[in-house]
Amino acid sequence: MNQKKSTLFSSIRSKDDKFEVVVGKPVNAMVNLFFNFNVFAYKEFCSILEQLPYLTLHHKQEYDDGTSGMAIELTEDNSLLRFVEDLPDLVYLYVENVEPSSTTHQGLGSK
Repeated sequence: MNQKKSTLFSSIRSKDDKFEVVVGKPVNAMVNLFFNFNVFAYKEFCSILEQLPYLTLHHKQEYDDGTSGMAIELTEDNSLLRFVEDLPDLVYLYVENVEPSSTTHQGLGSK
């Protein structure tokens, strides 16, 4: 539990508490994101993340238990603050109120 606390920057939940995004502490401008859902089933959400001007998506991962993760690079000053402020609205608009698709998103970060 101490290890999780030391690597956690923020945890953001949807209004209905169904969806959670855990934002790790940045290390050399890199931040790990962990989702308690398969983020790639929400194509528009993934596309929006890829288009944010203050970050670059470097890696994505789907896990067997239906969760997922991403590694992002912060590309501008105050990027992390902007991202954490924008994320609740993005989750609300593109995840919480959208039906998931059955296909996996294959965007810019799928290397």
